[in-house]
Amino acid sequence: MMKKYLYSSLLVLAGGVLLANTTVAYADSPSASEKEAIAQLVNQGKIKAEEADQVKLIGFEDKETQAEGNQEKKAFNQYRDPKGTWMQTNGKWWFKYGSGGYAKNWEQLDGKWYYFDDQGWMKENTWIQPDGNYYYLSASGAMVTGYQRVNGTPYFFRASGVWVENRGQALGEYAETFVGKIPYVWGGADLNSGVDCSGFTMAIHAKFDISIPRVTYGQATGGSYVSNGSQQAGDLILYNSEETNDHVGIYVGGGKVVHAPYPGQYVSYMNQYGITQNTIRRYW
Repeated sequence: MMKKYLYSSLLVLAGGVLLANTTVAYADSPSASEKEAIAQLVNQGKIKAEEADQVKLIGFEDKETQAEGNQEKKAFNQYRDPKGTWMQTNGKWWFKYGSGGYAKNWEQLDGKWYYFDDQGWMKENTWIQPDGNYYYLSASGAMVTGYQRVNGTPYFFRASGVWVENRGQALGEYAETFVGKIPYVWGGADLNSGVDCSGFTMAIHAKFDISIPRVTYGQATGGSYVSNGSQQAGDLILYNSEETNDHVGIYVGGGKVVHAPYPGQYVSYMNQYGITQNTIRRYW
């Protein structure tokens, strides 16, 4: 029975000329060499016989010929997922199903999402764009969600893993993650222990490396002016009482604002026009 070998490589001439993309070769022995794989590609008509001696397989790895007992993915959560077993070949991870075969594309394992290329190798420490949206895979290979810093740059990822590219939208969606979770604290600007209205808006912006004034009056006069009706997610909406800017929230779209209301309450939603509106400012 023919044994199937997989490798993630480009088939190239010694001079660097690309012949073809290929991902599968066949050989009769589990000890098949790169030379045998090239010979099989000649037989399949993928390369010419006279070019065989010039061909190199970059990254040739016959991963199914490795001793599987030494390949269990022990570094991931220290237990085996019921779907199968984590395997490692030449320092790269893949996932072998208990029913046979291996994971490709998205797969949820150990409660986390991982992405495997068409050859079955797990992707890690990298951006991917499998469906037109961008996702980031951490050092462990797991897809990231929520607020993250990647190489020092702040990003926000939805629960689906999709990166929110628009900065204002990212500000708004990040602000929404605190609804019902942190209390109003007078003078507070800590997203863990508590915030007041302007402390909340300042802390959210700071997470995205945007510096804004601490108090509502300053926030009402800085940034750029946005006319009513032109507001976008991430904009600040300032409210007044007797012609003073005494309250602020972050517009998140759909006529809703996320704000820290008053003592005894938690960060919550309110209607954009629930209080007399004064001005709209944009800092992103």
